[in-house]
Amino acid sequence: MGFLATVQAKYDEILAMAFNRKKAIAKLDGLQIPIAKHIYLVVHYGKSEARNHWIRELRAWNGELRLHNVGKRGSKNYTRAMLWQALWEEPLGGEMEQREIAAQVAAKENLPAVEPDAKKLKAVLTKFVDAVLSPATAYQFDP
Repeated sequence: MGFLATVQAKYDEILAMAFNRKKAIAKLDGLQIPIAKHIYLVVHYGKSEARNHWIRELRAWNGELRLHNVGKRGSKNYTRAMLWQALWEEPLGGEMEQREIAAQVAAKENLPAVEPDAKKLKAVLTKFVDAVLSPATAYQFDP
C-alpha cells in the first residue's frame, strides 16, 4: 500500500470513529430525560406495580448505551464524567430540575407527588453508569 493510500485509509478510519462517537453522543442525548424519569420512578415509587416495567426499560437503555460505548479498536465513546454530566447534571443536577422531573412524572403516571431524594437518585444513577461502563458480560444494572 502506497503512502497516499495509507493516509486515505487512516483518514477514513478517523472519520468513521468520529461518526460512531457522534451517534453514541446523540443516543445519550436522546435517552437522558427518559432515563432520569425512570430512575426517579424506581427510587420514589419502588412499591408500584409498574416497578418491574421501569427497571426493564432502564436495562434496555443501559444495553443500548453499552453497545454505543464500543468504538473503533476497542476505544470507549463515553467517559464517567460525560455520562454523569448527561444523566445527572443536566436533567437532575439541581433542586429545580428534580422538582420539574417529579411534577412531570407524577402527572404522566397519575401518581402522587413525592419530594425528590437526591442521595437515593445519585446512588441508583451511579449503579446505572457503572453498568454502562462495565464489560458487556460483567455487570447487569440492578437498582
